[in-house]
Amino acid sequence: MTKMKVLYLVSGNHLYGDNRSFLDTVLELVDKASIYVIIGVRRDQLVSSTSSPLIDMLNKYNIPFSLVSSILNVPRLKIGEHISFRYFKGWIGLLKNSISSISKYRFIIKSFKPDIIHSNNSMFYGGKLLSALYKIRHVWHLREYIDKDHNYKHWPSRLFLTGQIHQQYAIANSQGVYDYFKLTMGMGRLIYNPIGFDVTFQQEKDNYILFVGRLLSTKGVLELINIFEKLYKDFPDLRLLIAGGIDENDLYVKKLFALRDELPCAASIIFLGYRSDVSDLMKNAKCLVVPSYFEAFGRITAEALFKGCLVVGRNTGGTKEILSLCNSGYLYESDKECLEQIKTVILMKPDDYKKKIESAQKVGVNYFSQKVVASKVFDFYIDILSKDYKSIN
Repeated sequence: MTKMKVLYLVSGNHLYGDNRSFLDTVLELVDKASIYVIIGVRRDQLVSSTSSPLIDMLNKYNIPFSLVSSILNVPRLKIGEHISFRYFKGWIGLLKNSISSISKYRFIIKSFKPDIIHSNNSMFYGGKLLSALYKIRHVWHLREYIDKDHNYKHWPSRLFLTGQIHQQYAIANSQGVYDYFKLTMGMGRLIYNPIGFDVTFQQEKDNYILFVGRLLSTKGVLELINIFEKLYKDFPDLRLLIAGGIDENDLYVKKLFALRDELPCAASIIFLGYRSDVSDLMKNAKCLVVPSYFEAFGRITAEALFKGCLVVGRNTGGTKEILSLCNSGYLYESDKECLEQIKTVILMKPDDYKKKIESAQKVGVNYFSQKVVASKVFDFYIDILSKDYKSIN
């Protein structure tokens, strides 16, 4: 029996968020489907020998790929931002890069002959265009709201994007995203992001709470520092570890450092920068705090549960959905409530902590394990291929 052929379009050669979820899924599909990956990168990264976390993993597992300078990741305005010269310059760059990529796309499509094109997120339009040009079924993986979580405007509008999605097929990574884009069973599926490691639990915890993520205002890092300052008064030996890439020229990052430096607990607030050992950090933490104002899924929340770390999270979006689903989290509405929830976890008896996390893990593997997620994606592919080609209006 001939394997189905799936062409994945991926934005960037990093291994954060959406790309990590893509890789965890694909590694379970390589025995069931023939896979080719197109990665959209900057022009200076087009040399095929370029090394990156994602490319290194694709090479390790012999998954073929190509780099292109455009997957139609259109320039977007932040909410409240107005059209500027920079915005027009972005469109000129997109046009030039798209034209230079046409021949490579044509060659890959003609030689690989994919049955399905799978766009790894909803921020770019390359998969939609290729689907229309070559009459190939297209799956749009909706891993973000775009506006609520990334603070970007929809291009050209949410109504337009939703209309494009409804003409083809889509996977939503949470019930919230599924409802937001008004998916139906005929064209969409709810499939959570996969977690590509087994559940573990370490009874002995180090004396710190943890934040993992990008240092953005939407992630609530500043608020967490203020909460920790109050927490420190009752737990002076506790530390707050903040793991995430640091751009020292970013205004918000400067604001975070300035706030930290003026507090009496400054020495206990540690910015770790990017870390490759996040799993170990979670395994040893008293708890993970997720103060993000809106997560489409919140992969780090599910990862923490898999690593035996209870989560205190804001009562919104994917954070609320995951923690409610697993009946495991400590949700909060206000900074004061967050403070109390962290105290509850810190003071929890070891046996109670263990029971709580093991109960969450039993539920979590049924929704977020690599094998479960990949199986659902593959079954969706089969369902799509069993139907007549869905015409694009």
